[in-house]
Amino acid sequence: MVDKESIISLLVLGSVILVFVQSFYNISGSFLIFLYIFDLALVSILGIDFYKRVIQSQDPKKYLITHIYEIPAMIPLLAFGLLEV
Repeated sequence: MVDKESIISLLVLGSVILVFVQSFYNISGSFLIFLYIFDLALVSILGIDFYKRVIQSQDPKKYLITHIYEIPAMIPLLAFGLLEV
């Protein structure tokens, strides 16, 4: 059985892969829109999960500091697309 941490890890990996795909390939049209929507869904799931874990921790400030590395995975591809313009 797959646990929650494995699913979240796969979502993070998927988000990182989408950033690389957009960075290395000239994607446009409907596929780019699909990519943005799919990434927004991933980022939303990751953001909700991260928020829940921060709130449920015994020391939210310490948890946030020790898990700061997760925040870049929650930046949507749309932000990278806007930076390229």
